[in-house]
Amino acid sequence: MKWGLGVTTALLCILFLVLVPSIFALTVEKKVEGNLKVGGKAGISLFFDNTFSTDLPIKIVDKNIIGVNGYDVQCLEHSIPPGQSQIQYEELQLIIDGTFTLDPATVTFSNPETGKKEEVKSREVKIKVAGGNAQGSAQGITTLYQCDGQRMQSTSISSQGGSFSMQVGGNGMQIQQQVQQQMQQQSQQSQQQTQQNQLENNQMSQDTQALQQQLRREMAEKQHMEQQFKQTLEGNKEFQEQLQQLIQQGFRPQQNDLNPSSNISGNFSYQMQHQNGNNVELKGEMQNNSISNMTLEEKKSEEQQEKSYWWMIWIFLFAMLCGVLAYYLNKRKNSVIETLLEPTAVEEPLDYHRLAKDYLKEAERLFDSGNGKDAFGKVSYAIRFFATHKYGLKKELTSTDLLRYLKKHKLESSSIQKCLEHCALVEFAKVKPEKRLFMESLNRGKDFIKYIV
Repeated sequence: MKWGLGVTTALLCILFLVLVPSIFALTVEKKVEGNLKVGGKAGISLFFDNTFSTDLPIKIVDKNIIGVNGYDVQCLEHSIPPGQSQIQYEELQLIIDGTFTLDPATVTFSNPETGKKEEVKSREVKIKVAGGNAQGSAQGITTLYQCDGQRMQSTSISSQGGSFSMQVGGNGMQIQQQVQQQMQQQSQQSQQQTQQNQLENNQMSQDTQALQQQLRREMAEKQHMEQQFKQTLEGNKEFQEQLQQLIQQGFRPQQNDLNPSSNISGNFSYQMQHQNGNNVELKGEMQNNSISNMTLEEKKSEEQQEKSYWWMIWIFLFAMLCGVLAYYLNKRKNSVIETLLEPTAVEEPLDYHRLAKDYLKEAERLFDSGNGKDAFGKVSYAIRFFATHKYGLKKELTSTDLLRYLKKHKLESSSIQKCLEHCALVEFAKVKPEKRLFMESLNRGKDFIKYIV
């Protein structure tokens, strides 16, 4: 049984080592909120759920570009506390309408439980910016690198504005004339400034329209390249075979992430889902219409991961319960076996005849040693002890109980009555213990035991 308990303990330890790392995890989700139309602003946030019990240092790689504005985070160090937390980027000004796709955020960290480097990704986010009145100017695309003690930041497009101010002072008529002249000059300057502002606004509107047209052309060219790359990829025989195998197994394409460098080269990632809810990712690289590094990875949804965690926890608790129960039953069984194997002590029958005679002999010794009171008491006790066990009574009899019992069962009681009375007189009434009286009581006691036998 000790061997079985050792095996159970070892299995519990292995199960604990396997389950604990899978219980802890880090997840990230990207969300976009705000007034998603031209003239509005978009707020982009990353939401984290850290189930580890300690702060988690991470590195973030993220790219969020909406039209001409956005952030290209090449590396950003941050520390995620246990539980749920959030990182919010500065809002982006929306100046171009259309549909945009924000890349998945990639987060790398060192697992505190295993010490291994791990990577998690958010899902890509697609947003649609509705038309509206363009307000503000382009913020540009900000590239950010803040890792390993280095900090670099640059913006590709920026806009700046100016301000105008004027002061007037003095006293007297001359000053009034100067003031009037200054006011006339100011009025002229104001008119000129208004005209200039109108020209600048017209020019800015023309520049913005030209920029929007250019961006639309670039986006159209990019979409055309992606479409050509997709057609080339899906026409590749090796890719077709792999895709067909997955479809035959019950998987259906859900979404794809294409990053072409030309019509026949680039990276690809296809997300596919089975009818039972399982997800896989088929990804790889195509160079000059030749597939390389194509891999298939199983992906679990957050709901599936949560369910698997709970199953593992229940299995772990069940295994612990079985181990405790096995230990308890083993201990109890051993206790029962030890009890059964223990030699049962056989009680010998009480030899009350011999003990009663011994008590009478002790009474003689007490009297001879000068302790007459205790000697009479020992004679009385010997007679009552013998009668109690001889007649199978449950309690020790008093002198009165013994005499009542003898008379009730019509047994000779006169002789023993005198003996018990003599003993009581010496023991309780402090009558002088004479030897003649003691020997008479002793002999009556011996006769009672002998007669009963």
